[in-house]
Amino acid sequence: MNSDYALTITRGTQLSRTWPLSAKVKVIGRSTGCNIRIVDATISRRHCEVWVEDGIAWVRDLESSNDTLLNGVPITKAKLSTGDEIQIGKYSLALIQLETAFTPKCDSLDDSTPATLALSDGYYVNEAEASRNPLDISPRESKFRELLRSHRAFAECTGVAALLAALSPVIASHFGPEAWWLVTATGVDRRLVAHPLSATPTVEADLIRNIQQAIQSKSGVLMPRRREYEGRPSFETSLIAPLMIGEEQLGALALRSGTPNRLYDESDLEFFLGLAHSFAPYLCIAEQTEQLRRDVNTLRGNNGAASSLIGSSAGITEVRSMAARAARSDLPVLILGETGTGKEVVARMIHELSGRAKHAYVIVNAPAIPRELFESEMFGHEKGAFTGATRQKIGYFEDAHNGTMFLDEIGDLAPEHQARMLRVIETGKFNRVGGTREIGVDARIVSATNRNLHSKGADFRQDLFHRLSGFVITIPPLRDRASDIPDLAHHFLNALQRPVTAARLTLSSDAMNKISAYTWPGNVRELKSCMERAAVLAQGDVIEPDDIMISVQSDRREPDSSSHLLTLADAERHHIQRILKRHNGNIKSAAQALKISRVTLYKKISDFGIQL
Repeated sequence: MNSDYALTITRGTQLSRTWPLSAKVKVIGRSTGCNIRIVDATISRRHCEVWVEDGIAWVRDLESSNDTLLNGVPITKAKLSTGDEIQIGKYSLALIQLETAFTPKCDSLDDSTPATLALSDGYYVNEAEASRNPLDISPRESKFRELLRSHRAFAECTGVAALLAALSPVIASHFGPEAWWLVTATGVDRRLVAHPLSATPTVEADLIRNIQQAIQSKSGVLMPRRREYEGRPSFETSLIAPLMIGEEQLGALALRSGTPNRLYDESDLEFFLGLAHSFAPYLCIAEQTEQLRRDVNTLRGNNGAASSLIGSSAGITEVRSMAARAARSDLPVLILGETGTGKEVVARMIHELSGRAKHAYVIVNAPAIPRELFESEMFGHEKGAFTGATRQKIGYFEDAHNGTMFLDEIGDLAPEHQARMLRVIETGKFNRVGGTREIGVDARIVSATNRNLHSKGADFRQDLFHRLSGFVITIPPLRDRASDIPDLAHHFLNALQRPVTAARLTLSSDAMNKISAYTWPGNVRELKSCMERAAVLAQGDVIEPDDIMISVQSDRREPDSSSHLLTLADAERHHIQRILKRHNGNIKSAAQALKISRVTLYKKISDFGIQL
């Protein structure tokens, strides 16, 4: 009888494992579609096949890579007798009769060979073999295979955009919709996230209501609707599938039929729900991963100023380039710019890009130190140097040894302190208050001011100015780099993001237009404060124009570099900068507009330290 024959493993792993033979052909190989599947790299995906015909067992090689051997001899097709051994790769299979006791050969068995399997085989779905008739595949099996293929595609995605790109062809091929959407479900109002195939950027109000009901009821929805098509009454259908992870509501997938002839039924809804179940965990992971990346970038931005210098305008790009070049030397750096432009950010960037990054970075607002304590704070003091000096104190300069000292608002330093600072910067040596031993320090000096130290009325020692200005970097005000405002606003909002489970805060187009039109006299610092207020005032996840509380100074177009009135020199410098910008840096045209000679204009550019 045909069923009396069987194959059993006599060499390799899983010894004595047995497969009965019959008239139905059994394929041996490592592919998931094989009847006798042996996972080993030495065996082809479809290695050989065996069957029983008229009481005789047969074996046929399927053009395998390592041949099929019968009792050690390569064959193409051959009869089998009881006890014959088929060798495929490192395995041997013997033909036995089921009623006959069989003692397997155990000589020279090598069971230590690890089993290997291609990653794609782990999905339990591959393209149907060419020999298989497509009519033999049931619609249910076809849908099951399609879902597993979508799992494979989703597993390769690392972000939401990639997930949508993987989801789009599945929806297009199976449903052929007129439009489809991924809609979030945060708060009362549903916000459109993506509409890859939609001709319109909005979701209709009745569809939004249906989506809300589907999410709340945790049910898929098939919604028919009457409409006109080419002047004739017709129907369209919509499908909605909630996206759930446990009890957490992520949102929903929704689509609408493309033509009146393509009406969805319950089998379509069943597949759509299955697709949503597959998609939801990958979407959740992708959103959390992107949020973690934003959090990491924020932390890096807090610890590394290079990533906090936000913007892509020509002005800020030049600042970034100048800071990188300055970091390669130990020359003193003077950073110029109005209040709130980010001078400290640039100073920290220089330190972190320099060879001193592993050493101290000391921030000193020298003008804020009381005059009677200035020398003690900057240079330290010895025990007993004055009343209350009960112990030795290390000053800022010693703290900054081998590192960087950032002197903020250096332009407001008192004249008597400027002389003492000049000596230390020139010689690198000083004495503690009450001390007699000269102390040497190696500190890189980076200073910043919102004043023009080179002007005659600045009351600032010119010799100290020249010592501090080995490398000068001028940061343009925010009004001169308005193209950076959107990037800065998004950066500040990302730093204020709510927990991972909540939606991201965004600016509506009207709110963005409002902040882009404002001159920002307080520069980046004012914009940051404005975004912090807006985040608190926003009712939902989208910041609207009414949430943007701008100062009453919004109508003022003239810049204000500090809390003091502008000096005549400052006003002249700003006027020259505006004219140069208006004429794209053309000296001849700007000089004609100012009604001065080109020589005079070049001199003023040099005196004011204007960057072309």
